[in-house]
Amino acid sequence: MLSRCSLVKTMFLAHASLCLACGPKINHLRAEPNVVCPGSPVFLSWDASAGGTLSATPTDSSLSDVSSAGCTRVNPRSTTRYTLEVRNLFGSDKRQVDVDVRAGGGVKEVGASVADPSTTCSNGKLSVSVNLPRDYWAAGLTVVKAQLPTEVHREMRVEHAGHSAVLNDQSPATHEFDGVVPSGSWRLTAPLTAREGCGTPTIPHSLSISLALGCVE
Repeated sequence: MLSRCSLVKTMFLAHASLCLACGPKINHLRAEPNVVCPGSPVFLSWDASAGGTLSATPTDSSLSDVSSAGCTRVNPRSTTRYTLEVRNLFGSDKRQVDVDVRAGGGVKEVGASVADPSTTCSNGKLSVSVNLPRDYWAAGLTVVKAQLPTEVHREMRVEHAGHSAVLNDQSPATHEFDGVVPSGSWRLTAPLTAREGCGTPTIPHSLSISLALGCVE
């Protein structure tokens, strides 16, 4: 037979075991977008079983105690790790998410296959249209330079947002689109050679350019 103390101890251990399930739980912590320019807005959203503390590394003084679910806007100036921690008598839970803050957006290739429905071929010219959605790019990114890919040696006329430029081997890059947001429609047109027609096997399988992207200062 269990003594009174043993019985109390057994009951306590059983209760503690059951209450492991009573510990707080974080269902999600998200940062959208998670790659941005310095100072661009990021929306943090979370859902947990209890309220807790939201913090950042480097420190963000605007963050503090939060309810069990919510959303807040932050504007990180450098790459930042956000941490949500919740606690109660039975334990704690912690979740982290990183936001990558970049001074530049790198180089992106913009183009389309000639099999795309937007392709036209007439009067010795091959053209494609590329539509870049706004949410594809981090907020604050603009074009720094447009250029022909290194393997492309055809002349290319580029049109976007009311700007146009002609790229070729003599002038493979242009600053005509500097400061313009990359989202929207791009039209790329390449003249065919005198020996080529719309059905000639030597015409390009696709047309593309490279965009160097940077952040608005």
